[in-house]
Amino acid sequence: MNYPDLQVDWLKCFVAVVDAGSLSSAAPELHRSQSAVSMQLKKLEAAVGRQLLVRGPRQHQLTPDGQVLLGYARRILDLHAEAQTAFHGEELAGRVRLGVPDDYAATYLTPVLKRFAPRHGNVEIELDCEQSTSLIPRVEKGELDLALISRDHARRGTLLFHEPMVWVGSPQFDAWRRDPLPIAVYEHTSLAKRSAINSWACRGAATGWSTTARAWRGRSPPSRAGWPSPC
Repeated sequence: MNYPDLQVDWLKCFVAVVDAGSLSSAAPELHRSQSAVSMQLKKLEAAVGRQLLVRGPRQHQLTPDGQVLLGYARRILDLHAEAQTAFHGEELAGRVRLGVPDDYAATYLTPVLKRFAPRHGNVEIELDCEQSTSLIPRVEKGELDLALISRDHARRGTLLFHEPMVWVGSPQFDAWRRDPLPIAVYEHTSLAKRSAINSWACRGAATGWSTTARAWRGRSPPSRAGWPSPC
């Protein structure tokens, strides 16, 4: 029996949507429109005769058949990339010194590294997790090759995306009614801390704080204890 071929472009779109979590997030990485990515996925599902993804409340979820295909898709794409490397230039090798804040590492960096590592096994990535204000001078001094940061001014580096800042607090407390407002923030050099204090000051209110959140990932413990946190 003749089965439809599974085209590489279809598999690339499938894996990208799984890694990014949604069509809208995967489309820029693939340099395609969201509708084009959706069409590629429909062609793939038609070729295998199974539903591969279901749309969840926040992101796409793999079906059992999608889980099976994902393993094959990654192996096919890795072998495809290996074949291209064999005929088109030297294999990448060396060390990359990369800096990123803790908050960005899991959300933005991990999906990229998951795709990069299998394709470039001879590249060593040295990762430093610090605040943006610490990473910027290290890049300027040549201690890091590149860094994913929050900009300190509009001309700094290449803009990747905009991320709104919001206030987070435990529903068990009415901390936002207090004046001055106790807040959990990063160390004094933090750009997020500076922006948070300025935004609160624009409301004509005062802030007071006695703790920083460098030791707590995501500032969850102080937030659960009743200290609002900008993030």
